[in-house]
Amino acid sequence: MGDRQNREGSKIGGGGVMSSAQDAVNRRDRLRKLALETIDLQKDPYFMRNHLGTYECKLCMTVHPNEGNYLAHTQGKKHQYVNHARAMLFV
Repeated sequence: MGDRQNREGSKIGGGGVMSSAQDAVNRRDRLRKLALETIDLQKDPYFMRNHLGTYECKLCMTVHPNEGNYLAHTQGKKHQYVNHARAMLFV
């Protein structure tokens, strides 16, 4: 049996294609980091830290364990939908 790692014609780093689930996790992490860098939570009118140390979205009435999770929520369907519906009420 020969050395399978260093055989002729093998590609370095050819570990296979990333699964769609892993790709989604990586994308979500990248967006969360970007949002933390660009969004100032102190100016967000719906952001509130409660007495338990968790974070709340006053618009959707949801509770989040950390800032990153809250920022991911603000990019999600529910928050976007409620925010759009609220904006349509005041047009």
